[in-house]
Amino acid sequence: MSPEGSSPKERPRRSWRIALRLLGPLLVVVVIWRLEDPGQLLRTLGDAALWPLLLAALLNLAAAQCKIMRWRVLISARGRHYALGRAWAAYLAAGYLSTVTPGRVGDVLRVQYLRHDIDMPYGDGLGIVVVDRLCDIYLVAAVASLGFARFAHLLTDRLTEAAWTTVAVVVLAPLLLLIPGIADRALKTVVGRVSKAGSGEGADRFLTTLRGLVGPALLRALPLTAAAFAINYTQAWIVGHALGLSLSWLDVTCLVAITSLLGLIPLTISGLGVREAVFALVFPSLGATAVHGVGFGLVVFVVLYLFWVVVGFVAWQMALPPLHGAANQGER
Repeated sequence: MSPEGSSPKERPRRSWRIALRLLGPLLVVVVIWRLEDPGQLLRTLGDAALWPLLLAALLNLAAAQCKIMRWRVLISARGRHYALGRAWAAYLAAGYLSTVTPGRVGDVLRVQYLRHDIDMPYGDGLGIVVVDRLCDIYLVAAVASLGFARFAHLLTDRLTEAAWTTVAVVVLAPLLLLIPGIADRALKTVVGRVSKAGSGEGADRFLTTLRGLVGPALLRALPLTAAAFAINYTQAWIVGHALGLSLSWLDVTCLVAITSLLGLIPLTISGLGVREAVFALVFPSLGATAVHGVGFGLVVFVVLYLFWVVVGFVAWQMALPPLHGAANQGER
């Protein structure tokens, strides 16, 4: 080990992780610096109504309940029962990890919780979590498509092409997993290592679970997904009104969905910076200002994302992730 406590091979990875964490805040700084009157941003935030913001924050619990119910529906479809209280603890702790890291690293932690708590094989747990996430991705892609169509007049030809290409990739790429023989060989190599099975058994379980959930269980999960996102978009609409913005619910929904779709690209933590840049660009066409757009983006980040950092951190301490022990067990 080096004096700094990390090997030479680990240093580039550590530097890369630090850079990703700093990218979002740096983007925010750049966006604010380019405003005509950055001081107006502080005045806008200072004039925000407190009680609506508190209501918007508390609605996170209702949205989380919908997503936890959806997760338990998918688990039950595989013949297992996951207690509601433990599901909440696992979901919040995993959500905390997802919020403070680029990408959706916390979803992998949910697989570990299932293994530890209900002895679910890694392949099954991974299949459930992937379907759970795909429910979110497809709904966001659908609403973002509406947003791209609604705000098409603001996009250049190149941006329009990039937007619809992103939607196409997000929608079509996961479908390859449903076609037997297309990606099985590659997945048996990757998932087999993740599942500790040392063979293709983990990948077979993953694919069987994923494809088996495309049916009645998925039909029960979709309304819960729609309810969760309807709550999220309502939260953002409440944030807008707390800032004195007369935005329609549909406009807010489309804008938040677009930034959520962009947030699927693991460039910044929870889309920080990217969201504010998009809102600064679009808000002037909605009768507001770029300052209002940046302020709206920052408050949405606090209410919809930073809230989970606090709540998830508490859950992390109360239900420490099972990172040891179960990981050493064989696949069953």
